[in-house]
Amino acid sequence: MPKFKHAIVITGSIGSGKSAVCELLAERGFEIIDADRISHCILDRCAAQVAEIFGAQYVVQKDAQTENSSLHAGFSDERCVDLASGYKFKDETVLIGDSGAKDGKNSIDTTHADLKFDARHGEEILEEILPGSRASVDRKKLGELVFKNPAELAKLEALLHPKITAEILSQARALEAKEKIFFVDIPLFFEGKRYEFFDKVAVVYAPKDTLIARVMKRNGLSCDAAKRRVELQADIEQKRAMADFVIDNSGDLEYLKEQTREFLEKISANSFKDAKL
Repeated sequence: MPKFKHAIVITGSIGSGKSAVCELLAERGFEIIDADRISHCILDRCAAQVAEIFGAQYVVQKDAQTENSSLHAGFSDERCVDLASGYKFKDETVLIGDSGAKDGKNSIDTTHADLKFDARHGEEILEEILPGSRASVDRKKLGELVFKNPAELAKLEALLHPKITAEILSQARALEAKEKIFFVDIPLFFEGKRYEFFDKVAVVYAPKDTLIARVMKRNGLSCDAAKRRVELQADIEQKRAMADFVIDNSGDLEYLKEQTREFLEKISANSFKDAKL
């Protein structure tokens, strides 16, 4: 499996501000692979399988205008345009071994790698409930299901993660060929254990109480509900300890801008001194 010496993963926890950091990096001209956008696109491409596995109540009719604006936003790579216009994923599972994993950070979890899904039955379900329509997954409704049920979450991950990993790998190869620093926004980098081909990791950090407060405000959740979502992910302090770089986002936007600037200075001065910024 190839290593990407020009890549730096941006990760953290829900509410830590990964997207804000990536926006600041994009403003400086850096190219970014956005795992969330890729996963959203792939999820809709897998609407038939979602209907088969979880039920038809988790898919809705797709609005063309919404589809175009959401799928193309932030997609600068030709590969992503292919995704939005109907890119057909292969069904084979991407197996990434754990040999050479740095400090135990990454080794693939193949617990559900042998699960197989037949999309044909799901397509029949979609045609019955939404004849002649493009289907989209109701992410909010599906999220309510999987966040409360680890077994259902495991099914969703088994469906999506091989495809997401393959697409991230494809885009990383294209950007690595440019021999310039690029970033990969992967929210569940440490939890997923399937990205051992990325060596350098930057964690966007904020204390747990701050994460919970932000999730409550952003998602309109109760304290208990927000706490559950935060605790579904690995502890932010553990992530901080495993990071090569830490970007502190416990303050305001100006503070985050300063922290991001210092992060780029560290990259320039140390680990990536021979790479193009």
